[in-house]
Amino acid sequence: LKSHTMVALLCVYGLLVGCLATVQVAGLQEQHTVATRPPPPPPVASPALYFLLMNQQMNNVYNVTAVRAVFTRAAAAGYTGVVLYDHNLEALGSPWLRDDYLPSLHEVMGVAAQHGLEVIPQVYSFGHSEGMVFSDINLAEPTATSRLFRVSADRSKLEIVVSTPPLSNGNFTTHSSGPPNRVAGWDLQESPGLRTFIDLSVARAGSGGSVRIESTGGDSNMSKQARLMQTFPVVRRGTVTAECWIRGENLDLGQTGVDLRMQLNFDGMNNCARWEPASLKRACKATGGANCTFSWTRARVVCMDVGNHSSLELWVGDWANSTVSGRVWFTGCSLGSNGMGNILRRDGAPLIVKSGASTGTVYQEGIDFDPIPSTPQSAVNASGDFPSDPVDVEVTLPPSTRMVAGEPIEIEYYFVPGGQVTACLTSSPSERYLVSSAQKHAEVFGQGSQYLVRYDELEQMHSCELCRARATTAGKLLAWHVNHSAEVLQANARPKRVMVWQDMFDPYANGNLTEYRGNTDGITGAWSGLPPSWVIANWNHQNTGYNATDNTCSIMGRCMTKSLRFFESLGFSQFMCGYYGSGNGTQSAIDGITAAKGVNGLLGMIYGSWASGPVPGDPDLGGGDYSQLEEYAKAAQTYWPTLNKGQGTKEGAR
Repeated sequence: LKSHTMVALLCVYGLLVGCLATVQVAGLQEQHTVATRPPPPPPVASPALYFLLMNQQMNNVYNVTAVRAVFTRAAAAGYTGVVLYDHNLEALGSPWLRDDYLPSLHEVMGVAAQHGLEVIPQVYSFGHSEGMVFSDINLAEPTATSRLFRVSADRSKLEIVVSTPPLSNGNFTTHSSGPPNRVAGWDLQESPGLRTFIDLSVARAGSGGSVRIESTGGDSNMSKQARLMQTFPVVRRGTVTAECWIRGENLDLGQTGVDLRMQLNFDGMNNCARWEPASLKRACKATGGANCTFSWTRARVVCMDVGNHSSLELWVGDWANSTVSGRVWFTGCSLGSNGMGNILRRDGAPLIVKSGASTGTVYQEGIDFDPIPSTPQSAVNASGDFPSDPVDVEVTLPPSTRMVAGEPIEIEYYFVPGGQVTACLTSSPSERYLVSSAQKHAEVFGQGSQYLVRYDELEQMHSCELCRARATTAGKLLAWHVNHSAEVLQANARPKRVMVWQDMFDPYANGNLTEYRGNTDGITGAWSGLPPSWVIANWNHQNTGYNATDNTCSIMGRCMTKSLRFFESLGFSQFMCGYYGSGNGTQSAIDGITAAKGVNGLLGMIYGSWASGPVPGDPDLGGGDYSQLEEYAKAAQTYWPTLNKGQGTKEGAR
């Protein structure tokens, strides 16, 4: 197996030619000029098998003992390589990186070599860019927003204007006139009297009551989720905060227990901010999250920019289809507004202060208002994240200000949302990073290594002035940048092969969306910039979104066959990525190979080990499920020969 695989890994592909690819996606036809090659060859005789090794947290080093155990199993099962999925790699050379990280990494590389496993590091993580921002906060891609203030009566500062009305019945003390246990003022209440109950006997001081969630059995609804939702208007663009007080008794907060959340949603399940009880789980870690009892605890979420939405939804409750024992109470739910936080000031991200009155006067920093600082590097935490609930920046006014008491003041500025960070594609810090990262990777892993480029899930793109000046749409910007980064990587690291996650280039995943999270002007066509020599790592898994009757895809990311066919039509070789914590490695591999039958250019399969929570007994790996390594490999090796059988109809872009 390994000898055949290494030949496949070293294949050199044909010459570049140009063609016009016509792409049919869910009834929408578009044309894009795409650099492509002749059709790829049939699948290799034996699959290259890789797996992801997770080390996501910036403050972690590898637990080499645990890594050795995983590598031993993987090699015995026939895996030929390991993909290091590690944010720390994006901070190579940074003074912020832990001193013991590189020695730990070299140990891992040595263990891989002992087991005959090729090491494939990630590089250029422009979607999940926490490691990059950990090194330089100015690498982040900010988004434009504005806040409305009023000048204080004494003309010493600006005071935020609240953008939301009070929440209705936030203490759950008011009943509706209908069925019992029906909460008044909320637009949705699941399973009233069966899983959700008005409880006036349990209340936090001053609240007068609460809503209780528990399982009593007998719920005839198909869903046993127990959630409440209230829609409220947003009168102006800005930050919306929500908080509730929560109390628990004998709850199971483990993976099979309740799924407590509080969310601010734009519509349905499109959430702007989410609270989950991570701190409560840590407090109950001695019992694995089971039998967790806690007193009234505040839960708070911040939607840092409501954009142009005119309303939001507050959701609270249990998202699990759970019948476990235990009870939880919610009360004291309220709304509010924050000022400015996570401000980023650099080229392409200006800050403008102007009068909200009819004059529209633009005020001067240092004369009309005191300097407003950019977020310091120290604000980024050990995982590379911006704060999700940042401290407000107070805007003070000097005696020389021209502002008058009570005057409305609008501040336009750029900020970085909390949580996942996306890197800017055009700033000068980004350009320097491309070069330095390639050089540092070549220094650590050697010239001629194989890499996985992470252009996955770019939540914020094409928003700063520099990026908008570079290209007219996010898709065109990404097409330019992926080609540019390939040139820089080639010049500085001379890679043997480069793989890239497919989703942002995939018309059957994120690459066909007119609006993807923070990108509102379309990503379609980004695939036109993919270098022909790169290999697609395709995690468009399952075919549950494919409609056979009209040959369309209704659920992006769930049309595996069409995705594989699309990249095959452009001449790309591919790896199929599967498992994803399904609990059944055998079936995951079979499903992938079944969906790929008749597709040319397939080189192998990647076991995607990410899953929620740490590796059992090994929190230093930061997440991942390696329980099905052997089953996945065995099924992949067994069913791979069937790929060339039953060519069938070639779906997708032709």
